[in-house]
Amino acid sequence: MFEHLQQLLRSNVFYQKYLQSRVNDTRYAVRNWRMFRTLYHNTPSENPSVRHTLFFIIDPHQRHPGFADRLKVFCCIDYIAEQNGYDFKLVLDDDFPLERYLEPNETDWRGRHEMLSHSRKDVRLIAYNGGKADIPVLKKDICQYHIYNYIGLDVLRRTQGDQWRHAWNKQFHHLFRPTEYLNSLLSQYEDYPPKSYVAVHIRFVNALDQIEEGFYNKLDATGQKQLVENCLDALNYLQRNYQQPLLVFSDSERFLKIAHEHGYQRIEGGKVGHISFCSEAFEKTVLDFHMLSRASRIVRINSPLIYGSTFPIYASFMGNCPIFEYSLEEKTLTQLPF
Repeated sequence: MFEHLQQLLRSNVFYQKYLQSRVNDTRYAVRNWRMFRTLYHNTPSENPSVRHTLFFIIDPHQRHPGFADRLKVFCCIDYIAEQNGYDFKLVLDDDFPLERYLEPNETDWRGRHEMLSHSRKDVRLIAYNGGKADIPVLKKDICQYHIYNYIGLDVLRRTQGDQWRHAWNKQFHHLFRPTEYLNSLLSQYEDYPPKSYVAVHIRFVNALDQIEEGFYNKLDATGQKQLVENCLDALNYLQRNYQQPLLVFSDSERFLKIAHEHGYQRIEGGKVGHISFCSEAFEKTVLDFHMLSRASRIVRINSPLIYGSTFPIYASFMGNCPIFEYSLEEKTLTQLPF
């Protein structure tokens, strides 16, 4: 019942515009108070040398959003740290093996648990709420700020105006570059060099397969058949209008197989899934994100029956390539204003 209510609120424009930020502030304040009371103590800091640092800590005991949502948050918190003259560090866990695929580029963001102080005298817990159009002020007399609780909204979108896309691209490349291992994976797809293909992304969530908890968009057999046919029609339309080959990306293994049977290419290998519910899908997710970013253009298929994912949008930001949207209902293709 509660999960059904959560889904309704996610899709409610009034809630998103007027209530979501306040509700999240309240939820995260309660969580932080509990953590501060149970995990931190009143003795002097055991890490006085690690100062003026904003730590983002992946807590394995709580559920986290998807890959793109986390990248949004990392880039935005790094920006917040920069604006306050603070260092930024990520403290990751084994279920989110980011360092295998992305390494520091212009700044060393690698944090470790032993860097953390747990003294209440020197640490403050804050939450990241990208729904607000202001940058938190970090006080210089605080040794460390720790963030455990967050929402995958983009404060750069609310503060940078028309420069939002450029600002996010700059922040991402300030933090990250591919590791040798990721480059070795990408080199396996030399048949698809950068800018040589059109990437098409469709996120079905649970419309065809049971992928995620908390979404209730499962269709009956007739609805699934019609949705698949409409998506294949969209691919046919795009192939007729573009001279380059299409490379299809999706969270549905079932649809990827169907599309391949109809002559469309996919990235082979790896587990298809959502990393919040299937840690084995991490490598495929990172590969998809980077291959999307290297396309000449990205087309996101959209419909009320499926999910308007931001995953391809942020891949387009990272690779600085244009992104379009094809509506299954209206059968129209428009460039997104980013």
